[in-house]
Amino acid sequence: MAAPDVLLFDLGGVLVETSGVAELQRLAGVTDAAALRRRLVASPAFVRFETGRCSAEDFARDFLAEWGLGLAPEAFLQLFASWVKAPAADTLELLAGLRRRYTLACLSSTNAVHWRRVLGERGLRDALDRHFASHELGLLKPGAEIYARAAQELGCEPAAIVFFDDAPENVAGARAAGMEAHLVAGCSQLRPTLAGLGLA
Repeated sequence: MAAPDVLLFDLGGVLVETSGVAELQRLAGVTDAAALRRRLVASPAFVRFETGRCSAEDFARDFLAEWGLGLAPEAFLQLFASWVKAPAADTLELLAGLRRRYTLACLSSTNAVHWRRVLGERGLRDALDRHFASHELGLLKPGAEIYARAAQELGCEPAAIVFFDDAPENVAGARAAGMEAHLVAGCSQLRPTLAGLGLA
């Protein structure tokens, strides 16, 4: 393939591990992880928060009511923040090597709590050239507009971008928007995926 201008990464499940689905399974007593994930991404409270249309406090109150969880909002927000883990040292090393050849950016369906934790406390802000977050854009993957907005902000055609995500629907959305896109089955598979494409 032709050398791309930009490598565009999802965060959770690609650059950082997350425990949200497992934690919700435990809290809600649900065994089917796939069904729970589908419910989570369609949750009205979650969608509002990930598109920047409510405060963290309002999200916690509404989400707890929606899911019938018996936690105080403050305790839930502390737990919710912990669902995003630190990037592995080898991930940061990988990004440092890639950055010598490509513009690096992230495009994440996320929220103010996780965004602050990932970019502030978790060391990814300085590892990437550009950062695109759903709660700041008011747009969610896999909608076409979020990919178009990222390409516009990056100043390049979608075809010059290679996108990596752990959700098949987001990969399909990026391809429909004109990007080359690849599914990454967890953070440990990012390096092999890049190597298989001749990018790392």
